[in-house]
Amino acid sequence: MKKVFSSLPNILILFLICSCARGGNKSEEVSSNMSSEQSSLISESITSSKELSSDVESTEEETSEASAETSSEALSSDAKSSEELSSEQLSSESDSSSESSSEQISSLDSSSEEISSSISESSDSEEYVLPPYVGGDLIFSEILIGDSVRDRAFEIANIGDEEICLNDYEVQIFRHGLIEGPSEHVALDGYIAPFETCVIAYSYANDDILGKANIVSESFLNDGTFPMTINEIRTNNIIDQIGYPGYYYDIGFHQDSVRKIEYLSNSDTYIPYGWVRYPNTDYSHLGNLDCLDNDTLFNGPKLTEEDFAKPYATDASVGSGGLIEVRYKYGIDGDTSKFDFGYSLSEFDIYGTMSLRYYGINTPEIAHGGNPADPYGEEAKAFTNSILSKCKHFLVQSVDGGSLTETYGRALGYLWVTYEQNPAISDYFLLNHLIIQNGYSNPAHVTRGGFADRMLYKGIAYVEYLFDANQYAIKEKLNIHSGE
Repeated sequence: MKKVFSSLPNILILFLICSCARGGNKSEEVSSNMSSEQSSLISESITSSKELSSDVESTEEETSEASAETSSEALSSDAKSSEELSSEQLSSESDSSSESSSEQISSLDSSSEEISSSISESSDSEEYVLPPYVGGDLIFSEILIGDSVRDRAFEIANIGDEEICLNDYEVQIFRHGLIEGPSEHVALDGYIAPFETCVIAYSYANDDILGKANIVSESFLNDGTFPMTINEIRTNNIIDQIGYPGYYYDIGFHQDSVRKIEYLSNSDTYIPYGWVRYPNTDYSHLGNLDCLDNDTLFNGPKLTEEDFAKPYATDASVGSGGLIEVRYKYGIDGDTSKFDFGYSLSEFDIYGTMSLRYYGINTPEIAHGGNPADPYGEEAKAFTNSILSKCKHFLVQSVDGGSLTETYGRALGYLWVTYEQNPAISDYFLLNHLIIQNGYSNPAHVTRGGFADRMLYKGIAYVEYLFDANQYAIKEKLNIHSGE
């Protein structure tokens, strides 16, 4: 009791003490939903994931066409402080989708290096001090944000060997920056067994999401851009976090963001490469520790028989996701090359020898028009041309729901190539993905969700493979991410 109360009558002090008494929470056990084989697999993955986390922490045409390009719009803008967000952003519970641009939000994905640096330089004037990170066996494993602002849920998991009482923990959400501290506190309840999950759904979510929930909460107010922490109630220490507390950052804007099996461990910082995003209409990952393995993600998407059955386009402006074989003529720069398309697509104004701009990438500019090359512009050109010069077959795939051509009349699409003379379908690899993975471009001019979710491989959109490749290049500090 503070000294200020020393002059109060003893009976009043007694009244104040009694009125502070709190009741206990009723516990209920979270149901088990994993097989012993899954538990064993995940247990083995956790051991290697701690090593991965440790590594991370120690961590167009030549002249004429190139001059037509505008300056690079690579998505590498700094994350904005969550203090800039309106506190009313999530107060409305209408069924309409959020009006924020997902392209603007996805641009934040490429700036995790800058954010980590900014956090260490936070202002001394901040009134709220972020509690210390201590780690533990309770982690975030998924956050789902639907197209409707109401359809949201998140999942936590027990990666330890002992049962955890959730009543000892809470989840804190940071909408207003570090000055004001957490804006919401999500209460947890029950027990969670080793290698099991607990799903916390927003109370106004749809029935499919609520049907997977172990806990329903009105306090889960998050559109996928507000950081969250798991805190021990007694000490307020941070056990795990997703996003960067105090900063507005895309952790799952209108997506289902799932933690990779290889990254099922605690870290004192958020690691974007440790997560992958599924379409937000896919609820199959809620309630289980299920995610595509990192090796498959690293190798990128693959073509299937279904892709060859699709038409290239059905009208003059919009693609249908089909394929056409082309002949390579010569390279222009890192993201544009000349191909002979033949005349089978002439009804769509795609014919003869013309340029292909690779969808989703924007490499640095080469020297043109008297202007010097951007850093890594010539290197990106050399990388792309070296791959193309060794390939035997080339397939251009239109973007399902996207434009067939870009601003300057060049064909626009995904480029699949192979080194094999008589290739199987599985021998083709996506050059767009490889260029980003090697650090020569950020994902550019792409929108997550929407028509992007029409082109999937193993349940994950092509564009998400691009974003995953970009996070790998950032983690490894490759080329444009090297800081040199």
